[in-house]
Amino acid sequence: MQNDPSVLKIDIREEPDALQAQRLASPFLENSFSSKKLCDEVLLVIKELATNLERHAKGGILILRNIQEGDERGVSVQSLDWGPGIASVERAMSDRFSTSGGLGLGLGTVNRLMDEMWIEPRASTGQGTVVTCKKWDAVLPGVLEKSPLQIGVASRPHPGMRQNGDSFVVKSGKDFVFVAVIDGLGHGQFAHRASQKARLFLENHYKGTFGEIFRGVGYECRSTRGVVMSAARIDWRRKRFALATIGNIETRIHGSSQPIHMPTKRGIIGQGIAQPRITEQEWEPGAQLVMFSDGLSSHWQPEDIRRIAKDSAQSSAARLLRKYAKENDDATVLIARSKGI
Repeated sequence: MQNDPSVLKIDIREEPDALQAQRLASPFLENSFSSKKLCDEVLLVIKELATNLERHAKGGILILRNIQEGDERGVSVQSLDWGPGIASVERAMSDRFSTSGGLGLGLGTVNRLMDEMWIEPRASTGQGTVVTCKKWDAVLPGVLEKSPLQIGVASRPHPGMRQNGDSFVVKSGKDFVFVAVIDGLGHGQFAHRASQKARLFLENHYKGTFGEIFRGVGYECRSTRGVVMSAARIDWRRKRFALATIGNIETRIHGSSQPIHMPTKRGIIGQGIAQPRITEQEWEPGAQLVMFSDGLSSHWQPEDIRRIAKDSAQSSAARLLRKYAKENDDATVLIARSKGI
């Protein structure tokens, strides 16, 4: 009998237990989340983890917990088993990989739907696997602050293509803004597919660490051409700016009193697991962040740089795209700057 209402433990032994796990978890999740969409996503994760326990490990335990960190609340789901373990986490995280003839969607689905996820062996026994994942609900009422930043984005596909191989993400947290520019290798439908898989992952995981974010995008893009990507988090309360990058997405900071060097790191996300190059700097109120794919020429006229601080972020992004987009590639430019400039 469970006495703690913030914890739910479910034994998984046989095939019907996966459906039973969803039935048991449903009221627990309804009391934990503010929307049916979040409940349904975690119920799908519970089904996938329970199915994995029954098929691959011959049973185990699912543990659901209510969690809170700072101003955020959510649910953690932990899967524990005593099976043979996972030989290759990278392969297991790829869609359509299976060791039992099934669809092989389990861990790929979990990684995509949850905000955080990690896999580790059971250290106490030397056998089995622990999968831990978290889904956050929302910032508690009354603590979400209005962003003082203005964001502008302009993007267009290769002039000869219908689908854009570039994509971007703009998300707001309690006291930060997360932005990213993604470029699928090449152009056309295959570049589009790669960049969209990366974008969809970022939409759900932007609150994670850069290491978790880039690792997750790498898993998502393993079956694609791959992407290059830069992601930035601007924390206006702490006045800090952090950038993580792999590949040739260029990032510039204008309007800062001190010169800021934005290093890049060569590589392709999705072709092996690569750690991003991360840099953190002070964010000054008058600074302007400009992030753009290599479909945009990097040789700008001084007047265009000066106008970034004067015009709105959206009009500046549109002007740069119009003037400097190349005719042989997709092109995207994103600008973040203070509203009060």
